[in-house]
Amino acid sequence: MDYGTNLKAVREKAGFTQPQLAELLGVSKSFITQLEKGTKSISLRNAELIAKICNCKIDDLVTQETKTA
Repeated sequence: MDYGTNLKAVREKAGFTQPQLAELLGVSKSFITQLEKGTKSISLRNAELIAKICNCKIDDLVTQETKTA
């Protein structure tokens, strides 16, 4: 599993759509799509912001396995 898959899982678990998360981050929806597809690399700054917004740990975004608990 890659960070894009993890990002999508974390975003969905937090109840956000791509446009909602994009607005909260101050980026475009297409940027979120590219992150989730793995065509853009996630920066530490964005990982920190996403973790804060989605109430998760950065590890949840970058580890090989997503946590189901």
